[in-house]
Amino acid sequence: MSYFQETLLVELGERIKGGEIRVIDDNAVFFSEIREGFPQGFNRIDWSKIPHNFDSILPGNDFKEKLIYFVSDFLKKNNLTRNGPVIYFGDAIDIAFEISLTCFYSISDRLFAVPQHSYVIDKDVSWCFNHTFEDEMYIGRSKKSPFIKI
Repeated sequence: MSYFQETLLVELGERIKGGEIRVIDDNAVFFSEIREGFPQGFNRIDWSKIPHNFDSILPGNDFKEKLIYFVSDFLKKNNLTRNGPVIYFGDAIDIAFEISLTCFYSISDRLFAVPQHSYVIDKDVSWCFNHTFEDEMYIGRSKKSPFIKI
């Protein structure tokens, strides 16, 4: 278990015990899902090959506020479900978290403090949010989305 994974489990322990966060022991299946749903380039999603939204977190910006607007605006504009759980995972930890979008927003500053490429997908992988190690944010629809052809 990595230091980052252990730290997240401790810091989010009460929410995990309370059932707000469900820990999934292996995130490999979700990496497979994004490989199937999105064009790949150098070991990650090649955002240049699909319609997407992009933003960069600049110093001084309120991260959480910007994140909430970025994701919720995309979901709203694309009529995507916002009621079901989402899956958070990254490349520096071996686990994933199943959480509500509201919970994701509330703990996002903690999740993205882990130096990694992080992903959030909905259960049917019709969209993916990606926060990179370089503090860039991407969000776009997958091949599985009925409204897009890749």
